[in-house]
Amino acid sequence: EPYRRQRQMCIRDREDETEPGKREELYKKMVQLYETAGRRDMASDTCIQGIKELGESEELKLTHIRLICADPAVNRDMCALKIKEYVTEDTELLENAEFKKLQKEYGIKAEGGNIWVGR
Repeated sequence: EPYRRQRQMCIRDREDETEPGKREELYKKMVQLYETAGRRDMASDTCIQGIKELGESEELKLTHIRLICADPAVNRDMCALKIKEYVTEDTELLENAEFKKLQKEYGIKAEGGNIWVGR
């Protein structure tokens, strides 16, 4: 598969990199490579791994929300639970312009601590 070498290089670079900002960039690049290769599952797993490690990465959280909302195989209630988890950890996420785009695109409603995902 054409992106395999690039992913392996990203993984190797990530293992050597200690600076959080650069590690976040490597996670985002890996997610993009998995997505391009049609491996949404691996892209999603990479987001989760990066969020666990880096904690406050809004970009990885937003990317993960986009990935799961775009995937028809992921139950809408599961999407809502994950979004609620991220929003509870980081209330500023609700004000993020990218989150507002995702709300429109996927019918995400946030009210009084509750989250619903439309489509």
